[in-house]
Amino acid sequence: MSEESRKEILDLLARGKLSVDEAVILLSEARKAETAVSASPKSESPDPVYKAEKQSEDGEIVLVVDESEVAESSKEAALKTKAAAETNGETPRWLRVRVGNLSTGKNKVTVNIPYGIVKFGLNIASRFSPEVDEFDLDELSAAVNGMGVGMIVDVEDAESDERVQVYLE
Repeated sequence: MSEESRKEILDLLARGKLSVDEAVILLSEARKAETAVSASPKSESPDPVYKAEKQSEDGEIVLVVDESEVAESSKEAALKTKAAAETNGETPRWLRVRVGNLSTGKNKVTVNIPYGIVKFGLNIASRFSPEVDEFDLDELSAAVNGMGVGMIVDVEDAESDERVQVYLE
């Protein structure tokens, strides 16, 4: 992904034009689009929110983001991302937890854990904690791997003005 397109998406996020979910989806899809374009120069992304405008001589892709279509198609993009993860067998690499302020949009807490460490930690915890031992870790792992990448939990608490997001990437 070109630095310019990444900055453009992050700028939209900072100005409040995109939610964190939408920015994650756009960044992820842009990365996938870049891979697809480099593998096949004539392929285009089907998502109407952004498209590869041109490919520069050094292989960078210049993305155009239409702000008016972002809000309308963000749910569609999320569903497409989830469907793509299910069909292409993409396995999660990171467990990401974000706790943010709803009014400012800024994150209070950001936790990024490699998914392999999460599985390892649960296996260790099951040996020392009877509560964790009650879970079937193989079943949990199979369910998460079957789900692929995407949002697991997205909770908004208007009373405390906080949002908690847990997702796999």
